Amino acid sequence: MQHYSYRGAARLRVWWSKFLGVAVALSLSALSVFFVAGALQGKASNTLTCLAIWCLLLGWILGLFFFNSFPSVTVGDNGLEFDFLWWKIHLNWSDVIGLKSHDVQWPGFALVIAKRATPFHMLYSWYFARILKPGFLITDSMEGYAELLDTIRRKARVV
Repeated sequence: MQHYSYRGAARLRVWWSKFLGVAVALSLSALSVFFVAGALQGKASNTLTCLAIWCLLLGWILGLFFFNSFPSVTVGDNGLEFDFLWWKIHLNWSDVIGLKSHDVQWPGFALVIAKRATPFHMLYSWYFARILKPGFLITDSMEGYAELLDTIRRKARVV
């Protein structure tokens, strides 16, 4: 099995993205606590409760989006694995639909599209390529990026 991850200066971008994800989730969670406290005091309680729920949802969705933006990838004969939160998600090669690198908004980014992953991974595909299939990003700052792209193109059907 071949492992691909970010090294050197690129690792700083990964940690910055993780820090940003945690900061966004915590700050919007704190704001929702502030709204709940206001609602408990009886000040426009329906509005403040609604704002608290929206802040909580938005904070955790954005936090997870940033926290998981740059996963490490492991490629083997049976498929590939990528990081999500503190777990690895395994995709068989039959579940990997393909690769989009030319349609993605920024150069140096490629989107690996799969039949299945978490529903959360549809956000990455929608944001970066406007498709509604699960996917995850890899970037050219990943060590062995070209080799990883070639392997995915050989093993999966190109979209």
